Amino acid sequence: MTPEVRVVVDQIKAVLREAGNIRTVTREVPRVESSWDDDDRPPRLHTEKNDEDIARANTLMLSALAKFSPPRLPYVAQAQKVVDHGGLNNDWTREQLIGILKALLFEYENGSLKGIEELVHADLFSDFLSMARHLLENGYKDPAAVMAAGVFEQHLRQLAQKYNVPVAQDEKPRNAQALNEDLTKAGAYQGDTQKEVTAKLALRKQAAHGEWDKYEPPQVALFIDWVAFFVQRFPA
Repeated sequence: MTPEVRVVVDQIKAVLREAGNIRTVTREVPRVESSWDDDDRPPRLHTEKNDEDIARANTLMLSALAKFSPPRLPYVAQAQKVVDHGGLNNDWTREQLIGILKALLFEYENGSLKGIEELVHADLFSDFLSMARHLLENGYKDPAAVMAAGVFEQHLRQLAQKYNVPVAQDEKPRNAQALNEDLTKAGAYQGDTQKEVTAKLALRKQAAHGEWDKYEPPQVALFIDWVAFFVQRFPA
């Protein structure tokens, strides 16, 4: 397994661990009083899973699928069908996405997929950005932002490979801002573009860290359009 593939495998496993980390709340179900009640019976309990945790888990898995799924394979399309059918804040959706992401992980671990460098192509980015627009149009601004951010960050990594900028250090992926600074030094783009990339990375960070009250749908729409422009303007 190459270092690049190991990085991908480790990130997918981290997302799967987080997807299983769902808080629960157990409540006692009130009884309806009747003459047939047996006071010695134990109380009925109902356990609910935390909606916020489910939404976070599903968003993280959609982002991982957007980053690491190869073109022309069914992972992203299948994930979209699941979200369309079950909605984002749905535990059934979470279970289905876990299955899809585990299938992708299996292919990486067993050598079916060669490496992250083969995943990033302009047509693939176009598909993901179209999916992000579709999510946004259907009211899912947060997964739309995360998906567009995934495309943005992955394109930065592909640019880094093109300009011989290291994408990993000690087998851990370098952060996007470090890549941005080194890409400017390597001549991939000028200082004005570096500042613009830094500004756009702020929205990416907000989306990735669940700071969803700090941006609105129009900002996400502009971000998606800007990422499409950036990918075209600075091809990798």
